Amino acid sequence: WPTMDDRPKPKSRTQKNLSTSSTAFPSSPPKTPFESSLDSLTIQTRLDDLPPEIFSLILRSLNGRERLNLRECNRSLEDRIAATDLRCEIMSIEESGQYIEWKWGNQSEQLNISGRHATNDEILHLRRRLFDHGRIKEVTLSFDHYERKSMAQFVKDLLQECTFDNFIYKIRKGQFTGRSRDLIKKYESTHAKMHIHMDGF
Repeated sequence: WPTMDDRPKPKSRTQKNLSTSSTAFPSSPPKTPFESSLDSLTIQTRLDDLPPEIFSLILRSLNGRERLNLRECNRSLEDRIAATDLRCEIMSIEESGQYIEWKWGNQSEQLNISGRHATNDEILHLRRRLFDHGRIKEVTLSFDHYERKSMAQFVKDLLQECTFDNFIYKIRKGQFTGRSRDLIKKYESTHAKMHIHMDGF
């Protein structure tokens, strides 16, 4: 017969509770060393240290005003933004009285750069600092005096390295002459659909 010391001892109340708790709520499997390291991992990087592809993706989510503000943070960001691509729904270059209005963005929000506050050369400089290539769904030109050599060259420089799906050209009676034809020829070989609106006929 077993002695008193050899008999199985009854579980204590604490042991019973632990056993029950363990059965009701099974413990999670132990974490691997890699999973444990992720618990305290914090990834920090500077915007201007990101690869160009990721940096461009981030900029696509910004509107024109935000892109303009970001480039003013420091010189490094300014240079990186100047080398990125722009994707937007609409861009318009319109003659408003004696000034040029350059707008781009989407249907609900557009960045407006006005010739009332900047010369054509200053607008072109800003254009080169905001993006390198442009991918635009629709470009609209509207002029009364496109025949001026300076105006024609300004438009060509502003649209340099830009591609678009639709090209809308609005022009008044008597202004559809040599430079206007040259402009249309410049883009007729592209994949853009040409739309020419002539007013005053």
